[in-house]
Amino acid sequence: MDQHDGPLAILAKPIPSIGSSTSSNGSYSPVGSAGSPFKMEEIADIDVSSPRRLCKVCGDNAHGSHFQVLTCRACAAFFRRTCQQQRIYRCRRATKVCDVSKNAPYNCRYCRYEKCKKMGMKYHTVLSATTELPSDVNAGSPASPGPQVSMPQLLRRPHADDAIAEHRHVVPVSFHQQQILVPTDCVERKVKEILEAGVITYGPTLGAFRTTTMQRMMLAYENTFAAPTKLNESQVRVVQVHQLEDFATEIKESCIQVAKFLMSFPQFAQLSMPDKLAIFLRAVHLFSTMMYCYPSIRIFGNDVNDTRVYRGNNYAVEVGNFVFTSPNMAEQRYKEMNSCLLHISDVGVKKLLNPMKELQITEYELVFIQILICWNVQSLTNISEEAKDAAAQVVEEVSNEIHNYYMVDLKMTNYASRLVKLLNLQIAQEEVGELKRQQFNMARLFKLFEFALLGERILA
Repeated sequence: MDQHDGPLAILAKPIPSIGSSTSSNGSYSPVGSAGSPFKMEEIADIDVSSPRRLCKVCGDNAHGSHFQVLTCRACAAFFRRTCQQQRIYRCRRATKVCDVSKNAPYNCRYCRYEKCKKMGMKYHTVLSATTELPSDVNAGSPASPGPQVSMPQLLRRPHADDAIAEHRHVVPVSFHQQQILVPTDCVERKVKEILEAGVITYGPTLGAFRTTTMQRMMLAYENTFAAPTKLNESQVRVVQVHQLEDFATEIKESCIQVAKFLMSFPQFAQLSMPDKLAIFLRAVHLFSTMMYCYPSIRIFGNDVNDTRVYRGNNYAVEVGNFVFTSPNMAEQRYKEMNSCLLHISDVGVKKLLNPMKELQITEYELVFIQILICWNVQSLTNISEEAKDAAAQVVEEVSNEIHNYYMVDLKMTNYASRLVKLLNLQIAQEEVGELKRQQFNMARLFKLFEFALLGERILA
């Protein structure tokens, strides 16, 4: 990748569709189930009697009953995003009868959404209920092999137990000579376990349906960070006292979420453990503030005068009108801790939350920024050249995809100013992350906080 390449140097060439391959002359052609040129007559009718039970929309293996219809994860997530964000599509071929099966050479969102409605999917009746299929549903014959993909062969679908429990385990906080101690052994073991495992794949298994980097990470976001965005204002209580135990629990949960999100990148999963840890520790510092901003916008709206910020576990705080505290905390430590943490919250609102509200950022743009934050590692001295090469590859891929998103999905022929504002959010997030790192280092230096996860004990 050229040193001047990046999000601002979007390539003008067309973006290949899902299920396409590149010929020797650089053109794209649809790919069938075995990697050969796709023929429409190869499409077979879905066998409804198959013991594998198939998605009613695209024909892939079904995950469960979503929105009253048996579908795969990908179609359910697509339908949910379309309804939540009130997206309006146009048929790519203007025929309104496009093939939307998983092997389709073209990905027409209009026809896919119409197929969802035709099959009976109803967003207003179910917001989160998903009926899992019995464990023996997929016991049928394996699907036909799809095209070869340059990803690790060890793929796993996350089990429901991987998700953070609704009734979370609160991290205990103790005091020693007025120093605030937060135990991290449990979360360190969990993060290390995630980073040492294989790449995490959400949604349909890889086969004939080949996902792009942005599509893959949209599914990862949906399964790691997106749950709070489905809440409405009446489900969230605003508190004026933020318990330190809850704050520590939020950090623990964000560490696990960030680790899972990173391990959804095949490029990240292939890196050495030292490279993974360096990128992970940087991402943990940078992600948390933005993780709270987007759910806050979805729940409370785009009013820049509204400083309510969602913090997790169905509660929020109003920045400028809340304090951190903990039972048995000394008065002096109470004042010093709030001076440190409240300053970070105030800067986060001014530099991130309000600009995101003014931009009215979409979920797709949010994930794009998260990816850039993860892989902005060229200046790091403690990672290998292999990691930097992987970063350059990912950034180039998503830069092309954001171009396609603006031109095709949003119908924006001139999106340069919006992209600049989007990249300014990345810069602001880096600044807020650096401020937080400095504040935590100062807290450690003066023995105010002790949070070992911010060190290097994961490698131990």
